[in-house]
Amino acid sequence: MVRVAGALIVLLVAGFPAAVPTPAPIVAVTPPVCFTTGAITYQLAPTTVSADYRVKIAPSAAGLRIELVDEVDTADFALVDDGAAETTPTDDACDGGGAVKTVQAVDESAPADVTVSFANAGTDADTTDGRARPLKLFVHSTRLRPRDAAALVAAMRHDQTAAPRS
Repeated sequence: MVRVAGALIVLLVAGFPAAVPTPAPIVAVTPPVCFTTGAITYQLAPTTVSADYRVKIAPSAAGLRIELVDEVDTADFALVDDGAAETTPTDDACDGGGAVKTVQAVDESAPADVTVSFANAGTDADTTDGRARPLKLFVHSTRLRPRDAAALVAAMRHDQTAAPRS
């Protein structure tokens, strides 16, 4: 009888942790990446179903060529964040006071509103073939990959070139 009672206690102690519910996994929520220019805020939305702008990154036949540069002094455009990755996004993280347009970088096979290619420094950067000089982009960010930065810049440029001139 003592052995049976001892065995029951061992089973109870050994089985108790299995009966306790496991804590829910901690899901890291990242704040949205936004860039405001004028009255429009562009929000990077990589998982959205229907973005305002779908930007295709393709090796050639692009409406915009972008050359990534290592020094801000040589850049035509720079995207820089404060280096601190926020852990708790706020509801107004992309509230620039105007319209918010979502931007998504899509695969080469997906339909797109704008197509971008990356120019190689020195080799693709010349303009002797009649193409326009690539836009030189400097990116220094803890949250933004060069591909996503190119998509944001392409959406902004698309709006600027599509806007009627007075």
